[in-house]
Amino acid sequence: MADTISTENAKRAELAGCMQNRELSWLKFNKRVLEEAGLVSNPPLERLRFISIFSSNLDEFFMIRVGSLTDYMLFAPGYCDNKTGMTAKQQLDAIFAQTLPLYALRDRCFGLVTEELLRHGVCHMRMRDLDRAEQKSAEEHFVREILPLLSPQIIDSRHPFPHIDNKRLHIAVTIERKGKLLFGFIAAPRALDRLFFLEGDSRYVLLEDIICHFAHLAFKPYAVRERTVLAVTRNADLNTEDDSAMDEGIDYRQFMQSLIRMRKRLAPVRLELQCAASREFMAFLCEKLNLKGRQVFLSAAPLDLSYCSRLEERLGAERCKALVWPPHIPSGPHPPEKKAGLLKSVQKKDVLFSYPFENVSPFLDMIRQASEDAAVLSIQITLYRIDLQSKLAESLIRAAENGKEVIVLMELRARFDEANNIEWSQRLDEAGCRVIYGLSGYKVHSKICLITRKEFGRIQRITQIGTGNYNERTVRQYTDLSLITANREIGEDAAAFFNSLLLGKLGEGYALLWVAPNGYKSSIMREIERERLRAESGEGGRIGDRGGIYERNRLFLSFFTINFTIGIDFGPILAYILTVRNAIRLWPRPKPGHGARFGGPTGPFVPRGR
Repeated sequence: MADTISTENAKRAELAGCMQNRELSWLKFNKRVLEEAGLVSNPPLERLRFISIFSSNLDEFFMIRVGSLTDYMLFAPGYCDNKTGMTAKQQLDAIFAQTLPLYALRDRCFGLVTEELLRHGVCHMRMRDLDRAEQKSAEEHFVREILPLLSPQIIDSRHPFPHIDNKRLHIAVTIERKGKLLFGFIAAPRALDRLFFLEGDSRYVLLEDIICHFAHLAFKPYAVRERTVLAVTRNADLNTEDDSAMDEGIDYRQFMQSLIRMRKRLAPVRLELQCAASREFMAFLCEKLNLKGRQVFLSAAPLDLSYCSRLEERLGAERCKALVWPPHIPSGPHPPEKKAGLLKSVQKKDVLFSYPFENVSPFLDMIRQASEDAAVLSIQITLYRIDLQSKLAESLIRAAENGKEVIVLMELRARFDEANNIEWSQRLDEAGCRVIYGLSGYKVHSKICLITRKEFGRIQRITQIGTGNYNERTVRQYTDLSLITANREIGEDAAAFFNSLLLGKLGEGYALLWVAPNGYKSSIMREIERERLRAESGEGGRIGDRGGIYERNRLFLSFFTINFTIGIDFGPILAYILTVRNAIRLWPRPKPGHGARFGGPTGPFVPRGR
């Protein structure tokens, strides 16, 4: 027995050498997103969109993960990654080193996509490439439409260095007058269209390029000696669990509102420049922003590629046919649901929806029907991210106004959706819904809805459990599953789950539901053990899974032990973040014909079903 324990402990210790850092694994995933932009089999505007997705992913990574590691380095110097033993500083060094070639790859991809779009008659122009007539047109546009909205500022003793908002584009300049050199800034107006189309609607220039080119007109009578477009990325990793920071007498919603305001003032973690700056200029920016040289990245591609949708809109559907994938039209409801409605048909048979291949409208219609059904007593739901114009939320409001008990757990800590969730929580509260904000120390990431009916003296529960957010817009972009069932045991589990949330406690002891953190991992380990026993008895066994992040040492140890020593068949293990690196070191002679296939898929839709 002691030898067995000793062997297992040795395996666990050696497993650490087979793991990779979570943050570095994430960078590899985002590189795969960018590589989609290099595939000539993808239409050019879709390739541009992949570059945009890569860029926004990287922005969020720096705001959250790099911001968090920066805090660890400053305030918890003893912190180490529990998989690789890397300190916060070592992780940051590795992140900055591995991010640098990603910028070069993005520039290369952007250049290739720009050339491909040009072959289709769509041309992204630089100011230096315009002819004299186009230069004149751009200057007139600048003077008439842009200059009146600019607030250029010099930096000196009476004009201190301005606060630069997170990811807002600025034009930075060095200027001279009477032999004196100064620095200056212009913030790109948010109210203006980023795209300025030249005559013919085929060639366009970006707003920031126009401002940068004509910056001398904004800084008269100074002479502009140097200019560049820049963007600052700020730490956005807020501690939403520090209840000691809450004033007595305010609720959690008010606390979150104050934190969102605080986020705008957090420290910079990255500086991006669109073209190289002089050593003096760079030193000035780094000193004022308190950044090191390794946190400065040069980019030939635009620093903000969010204009992709606007470009597609401006070009029009007809011109975009050859530039984008054919529009995906999800299939409609099945005949039973179309005839009777999901609220009735699901009482006879479970329904499993696969988004975005099927339409979300049957579920939305079911909630709307429930809001008006006299037999419905209550609707309970967890909301993590919802649309700005949410039909689901409107149905919940209607249900409360119709006298139904509506209980909504609104997770206010859904990162970068906090403001939208706060606004909807206020509207739901004002309509008479009972709104709660989750559990201290835990985000409620479940997507579950429970409708309770009473008909002919009998209580009936209809439960929806899904992998995706209740967001009518993003449901078209992510692959998710949604199960709707009238199963009695699942309904009872769902009712117990919501009761636990209302009592502010972590539930456990469910009959069928796997609920984290108390029951999810143990349920997975139990099922792995069942497959191991089947394989040992000669019945065969198989494990396949799809998740977001795999980084649990114990789970990996179980996976590889039964795979390499017993020979169980592994289906693909799909995830965005994989911290496993080289398990063959643990089992140099695996059972022939067996191995685990791990991967992080990318493509037209984001795979998220678990």
